[in-house]
Amino acid sequence: MKHDVFISHASEDKTPFVREFAAALVSKGIHVWYDEFSLKLGDSLSESIDHGLAHSQFGIVVLSPSFFAKKWPRRELQGLVARQMSGDSKVIIPIWHGLTYGDVLKYSPPLADTFAANSAEGVEALTEKIIREIRPTGSPLSVAHEILSSHGLELPPLSDIWWISLIEHKEREFKDPHLNSLSTPWMFPLPNHKDWTSQERGENIASTALQLDWIAEAWEFGPHHLSHPDKVHDFILKWPGLLDTVRRYPEVLAIYAPQLTIPGYDSGFEQLFDELLEPANKCAYAMPGYGGPPETTDGRPPLCGELIAWRHPTFGNYSPGELASSFVSAHTGNYYREWYTGIQCLFWLLSSSSEWMPENLKQQILTGFHDNPLIWEHRLEVVHRNNVFVSELYSKTPSRFSITRKVKSGLEDLVSEMVEDLELADSVEALSDRFLKGGFIRSFHKVMYNRR
Repeated sequence: MKHDVFISHASEDKTPFVREFAAALVSKGIHVWYDEFSLKLGDSLSESIDHGLAHSQFGIVVLSPSFFAKKWPRRELQGLVARQMSGDSKVIIPIWHGLTYGDVLKYSPPLADTFAANSAEGVEALTEKIIREIRPTGSPLSVAHEILSSHGLELPPLSDIWWISLIEHKEREFKDPHLNSLSTPWMFPLPNHKDWTSQERGENIASTALQLDWIAEAWEFGPHHLSHPDKVHDFILKWPGLLDTVRRYPEVLAIYAPQLTIPGYDSGFEQLFDELLEPANKCAYAMPGYGGPPETTDGRPPLCGELIAWRHPTFGNYSPGELASSFVSAHTGNYYREWYTGIQCLFWLLSSSSEWMPENLKQQILTGFHDNPLIWEHRLEVVHRNNVFVSELYSKTPSRFSITRKVKSGLEDLVSEMVEDLELADSVEALSDRFLKGGFIRSFHKVMYNRR
């Protein structure tokens, strides 16, 4: 089915009734086959009407003296009657326009005994009556349709298989309303309720549809935790329903976009993030990154949750290593920040693309990468095992490792991949030089040699 309703009428009834009535239905989110809306220049009239008859859930028949006087409207009615007779469901919704019960009885006794509306009720009241007839009050899909329509989205009729596919996807991908997969960006909890009324189920379905749109863009273009804050704000404002969603779950927003927790980049979320700063706000605490409780600079409990640490004046007293670890892959067990590998995050920090980040925060994270090379070397050997630089780094002892021309070429090949993947503006030579001068290899050998 492509349309909710097909309107069969005589052309003499377009003004002042049918045209206004059809427009009122459309304004309420009803998909209407109406000749002035549905026929385009060059269309075959008979084929288009036949298609509308066959692909509409209901047929609204405007019965009037003009209707009974013409053959064409009667042909349409016969088609609708045939459909109704061939199935168990109701198809025909008559509207009496300028007729009495006796007039209808004279033409068609079965139609006279069918529930009918009357144009004398007025377009507004008639529209609401028809909507109640084709969309039973309280239907979850009807609620979802109304919510999505309020965001200005163009939707298929409720009879379209798209809605079934949406529900199937929701049950498959959003089965646990508080869980997303490791690699699904910008997924948020669906509305979850205790009683699950039709209204609540409709909200749940509508949230699924909204999220699928912005998740699809996030898959391909981001934003992510390396994006400039302006890009993140633009993304949130672009997608219907996303702003309301992130405001309901600021702790999940802090996972996907920690840059927005930084004072000055937090426009519209200041109060929400300030509330997350409270030490007792457990939803702002991430799961331990590399085992054990989070490390702090003084050995005491952190002063705030790790997800909101970038907002705290002393970064919650988290150690540089803890900040670097959560920068790469903070998660709550249900929602994940991990988007890029540790080595990619390191080279992004060394590049000019990270200039928007406050210098003191950047230096803390870089220190963490330096002091804890396990963060940036994680999976490096697996992903880049054929790279000469990586191979030498893991196979040679500190005394035997040296930056030969061949090893440096391997490093530049590795950096070239980072530049391409992250779309960095810096040259390969400049980034390679910053990496070498940063002492990251020395700290790597120190940690790895002691570990062996």
